[in-house]
Amino acid sequence: MRRLYELYLPRLGRFLYRVVQDAELIQELVNDVMLTVWQNAGAFRRESTVSTWILGIAYRKALDALRRQKRYSTLVRQVPEPDRHDDDIGYFIAERDLNRLLVKLSLEQRAVAELSFDFGYSYPEIAEILGVPVNTVKTRMYYARRTMQEAYSSRGNA
Repeated sequence: MRRLYELYLPRLGRFLYRVVQDAELIQELVNDVMLTVWQNAGAFRRESTVSTWILGIAYRKALDALRRQKRYSTLVRQVPEPDRHDDDIGYFIAERDLNRLLVKLSLEQRAVAELSFDFGYSYPEIAEILGVPVNTVKTRMYYARRTMQEAYSSRGNA
């Protein structure tokens, strides 16, 4: 379990940051997710990958936590400015721009985009993680791309 925790800590942290943006809550959620994994390991049916199963648990716990805090509809992403001393400034500019576009999305659209762009999950895997049909994932991705494209174009970057 310790090895599993160490293996998934960075991935869960990145994923949960994109959803909740609260360091204290992220740590609490990571621990809660891993406790759930430990308690329910016998219930894992091997119908998906372990990472899909774990991120699905994380997503549902994050949504529950946000709803409890009544911050669900008022999330705001704080995008750090790039470090001027970093060698790869282009990467940070692109990442900052992407983050500014992602913040325009609904939580559901953002989750689909993050899981696809950042984690490389397929639509069926994303559907498993989010607990929705594959067609719902496709629809959310369609609207996410459209919203991001419109936001990018409206900034005069077309």
